[in-house]
Amino acid sequence: MKKLAIDGGDRVVPEGALKPWPPIEDRDRQAVLRVFDNQIVCTLEKEVICVDSVADALKKEFTAAGATTGRMVGTGQSCIASKRFIVVESAAEEFSALFAAKMGALKVGDPLDESTQVGAIVNESALEELLDQLKQSVDLGARVLCGGERLPGDGCFLAPTVVTDTTPEMRVVKEEVFGPIAPIIVVKDEAEAIRVANDSEFGL
Repeated sequence: MKKLAIDGGDRVVPEGALKPWPPIEDRDRQAVLRVFDNQIVCTLEKEVICVDSVADALKKEFTAAGATTGRMVGTGQSCIASKRFIVVESAAEEFSALFAAKMGALKVGDPLDESTQVGAIVNESALEELLDQLKQSVDLGARVLCGGERLPGDGCFLAPTVVTDTTPEMRVVKEEVFGPIAPIIVVKDEAEAIRVANDSEFGL
């Protein structure tokens, strides 16, 4: 374990855990770490809640990069991967665009290739379930910002997907999606964000 002093206090973190992705200049690292002190983003097991507009370019970049990393743990097939992104209106448009750009830029392919960032879905039935969840949501009005389709070729590959204009009855919102689909839920304020985060039958 490695200790890192932030704003006069010590916090214990795993070695290397504070390396942002994509890389950010060392001289900006202190400003990046203050994102969390200012309560810009709260990460739970299932949700990432953006509770405030992100003030400067560095924080915006870090927030979108962190959301991408959080969603794509194990190609999104992990209990600890962030599943829903609850964003207040003041931050929603810009966050959504940055998030979709980063998700859409990820390289999907053979996990044995070191340049690959997103691997395959575990099997055909799991991929079909993801596509069904997405189709039901789009049929109800969700808008796909990137991805949204099975990739051609051998294997069970789904393009990293971000959807917005979501509503509570959509499967990508009310179910736990085990794959690279990221629904954005826009709320009025922090109080609504907390209510929406708690409105889950999974109790996560």
